[in-house]
Amino acid sequence: MVNSVSKKADAGLILVLITLFFLCVFSYKSKSRLTENSQAISETNLVLLELKATLSTMQEAEAGVNSFLLAEDPEFLELYKTKSKAMGVHLQTLANFAADNEVQQNNLTKLHKLVSEKTKQLNYIVQFRHSKEYTREKLEPYVTQGALIMTDIRSLINETEDQARTLLAKHVKEANRVAEISHFAILFSCALAFLFLFTSRLILRKEINERRKTEEAFQKMRLALENAVEGISRIDEQGTFLSVNKAFASLLGFEIHELIGRNWINIIDEHSQEEVIEQYARVKEDGRSEVEALCRPKSGEPFYVRLTMVLTHSDKGKFEGHYCFLKDISKEKREQKELIDARKAALEASLAKSDFLANMSHEIRTPMNGVIGMSGLLSKTNLNDKQKQFVDTIRISAEALLTLINDILDFSKIESRKMIFETIDFSLQDVLEDTEKMLIHSARAKSIFLNFEISSEVPQFLLGDPGKFRQILINLIGNAVKFTKEGGVTVSVTKQSENQKNCEIRVEIQDTGIGLNNTALNRLFQPFTQADSSTTRQFGGTGLGLAICKRLVEMMGGEIGVQSEEGKGSAFWFTVKMGQGKEPLREPKKTELVSQLSKEQKRNLNLLVVEDNQVNQRVVIEMLSQLGFTVEAAENGKTALEIYKHRKIDLIFMDCQMSVMDGYEATKEIRDFEKLTAKRTPIVALTANVTAQDKQKCFDAGMDDYLNKPVDMENLAGTIERWLAPAPSIPSAPVVTADANALIDWSAVEKLLHIKADGSFFTELLTIYNEKFPDYMTAIEDAVKNGDAAALREAAHALKGSSLNLGLLALGEISRKLEESSENAAQIISDLKVCYIKTKDELTHQLENKAA
Repeated sequence: MVNSVSKKADAGLILVLITLFFLCVFSYKSKSRLTENSQAISETNLVLLELKATLSTMQEAEAGVNSFLLAEDPEFLELYKTKSKAMGVHLQTLANFAADNEVQQNNLTKLHKLVSEKTKQLNYIVQFRHSKEYTREKLEPYVTQGALIMTDIRSLINETEDQARTLLAKHVKEANRVAEISHFAILFSCALAFLFLFTSRLILRKEINERRKTEEAFQKMRLALENAVEGISRIDEQGTFLSVNKAFASLLGFEIHELIGRNWINIIDEHSQEEVIEQYARVKEDGRSEVEALCRPKSGEPFYVRLTMVLTHSDKGKFEGHYCFLKDISKEKREQKELIDARKAALEASLAKSDFLANMSHEIRTPMNGVIGMSGLLSKTNLNDKQKQFVDTIRISAEALLTLINDILDFSKIESRKMIFETIDFSLQDVLEDTEKMLIHSARAKSIFLNFEISSEVPQFLLGDPGKFRQILINLIGNAVKFTKEGGVTVSVTKQSENQKNCEIRVEIQDTGIGLNNTALNRLFQPFTQADSSTTRQFGGTGLGLAICKRLVEMMGGEIGVQSEEGKGSAFWFTVKMGQGKEPLREPKKTELVSQLSKEQKRNLNLLVVEDNQVNQRVVIEMLSQLGFTVEAAENGKTALEIYKHRKIDLIFMDCQMSVMDGYEATKEIRDFEKLTAKRTPIVALTANVTAQDKQKCFDAGMDDYLNKPVDMENLAGTIERWLAPAPSIPSAPVVTADANALIDWSAVEKLLHIKADGSFFTELLTIYNEKFPDYMTAIEDAVKNGDAAALREAAHALKGSSLNLGLLALGEISRKLEESSENAAQIISDLKVCYIKTKDELTHQLENKAA
């Protein structure tokens, strides 16, 4: 404490001495400035005197010449010569005095010039006087000229004298000011020194009091740190423990004295030392750092801690080590690991669920294809009434089972957010009529009525997804019919609200059925839930219908609800938001389009069915035969490849999962073979897998279309029409030919656009392609990064196939380059991304123009 006060007193004294020193320096400078001003005043006075002497000498020289002219006495010329020499001395003296004054120098230069002119004029007069041509009259102009020069000399000398007097006054004023400032500075310095000494004493006294309080607070803080719950230690610049609190030592199982003097890095487990040392290096730069590390206790297993390191400095700013705060986070780490494991298990369960659904769909749909297909073919044969009843029972049961499967798959798509919605123009009246046709027979069989009431305010055409809207209607109206024994069902459609872009539609389904109690109402719209267990036994169902309706309605921007009373019926209602639509193009039945092909054309077309399941193979062959086509069958991909290589095939129906060689591999082999033949045969996937990923896998392999199992005659005919029927004329196509430099093959796009009249088929394919493109790029970039040439070829091949299937020529060509060679892969990947953006913009622009 005493040393500190003494230091501050010494510091005060030094400051006073410094002040006095600067005072002396200031006084010396003031004296120098005063001396300079005095000298300047003297020099200015001398300039004034010299100017007067110069003018007087010039006048005397002129008087000598004038006297010579009047008296013609040569003695006057001696006076003139003497004064002329004196003029040079005066001018030189003035030049020396004005060396530091630019204005005076300029004036003296002018004066010197005028004097020279005057001297020359006087000399000329003297010489002219001695010449034979001399007359008074001829001399008069020179005398007048001399008088004018003399007037200029007087004016210039007077101007210079005025400037000198102004400068003299300035120097006098400056000298007086410097003197006043010097006196004021001396007084101010004395007062400042006194004030400084007095203030220093007060500050020192206050410092002593504050220092005493700080020491007391430090003692309290030290006590608090020693008893803190968190481990705290102080470490010097060599890494040695200077102090640790009880919590720090206790966490590590040491006594405090056992840690003092030890190197702190020894408490860190060897697996974490490198990371901790790296973070410690950052402390010196950033002042603070935090790291999680394994800590090695005195005994037992290492445990996780959070180390917080804070830099410490001395009063002089010198690095003195750091504080280390220690917190046990082993419990947090265990909980974090449990969460990660739980999340991993959930993801695995989700993947297992998806795999199960896909496998279940495939395994069930495959035999269902045979059941529904064969029953459909059988129903077209000559049957008696009893046989027809049996066949219809088989078909109805199979379709009911297929409905259950579709409900489960739809719910899975909604849960995984993979449900795709169309945005197309459709007629509301057509959707309602289709729904009525599907359900009217069930209502009539129960002798109940089914009425549809549409408000005149409801727009005739809407823009949205008619399929999803129809699915909601069928589910809700079907339930109403199913649970109504007498009376009937009334469907009311009204307009809730409308603006320039959207229209909100409200649909209410009122029935006179069994109704619901409060307990059942609370359980509605939950997955796998029905009103009670007896409902399932009596009416059947998965309990997913209402849950799917609720999710679909919400995804279409609406709400769903119900009012019901047990024994008195129910009123289900929902709202959806759709755009303002226009009248859609009418699409003829597929069987009619196929019938456009003549019998001769059909006989000349060779169709190949590749299917390892004998029942499914027989179903498809029989359907195609009834449509009038020549069909050949292959039991696996390898056989199909051999048939294709040796015979003319116009269309291939390819099952995806087969033994020996599956449909994906067979398609790739066929596409590779086609490179040598310059032709491309349409390949349609026969698949029981109906997810978007499954469809995309078909396109990646090089297939052109897909046909879901179970196959029906209508969809089969529609597929044939897409690829074999004559294409309609298209006057509005933006481009009808493709060239090597084109982004898009518009002829291929137009063909896909007209597969369905509203263009929804191409839209669906394009949506799947856009969703899949980032996955393609990720696979390609990962393959390049890992140097995996095989994976790169596979990913590039998949992107090439998908691009060419949609007519995206440039993307397909760039993908081909990447498939054939990984050289300059980085540049090709960059080209791919740029080309994708250009292609997407061009597609959007042209399709919007076409729609307009």
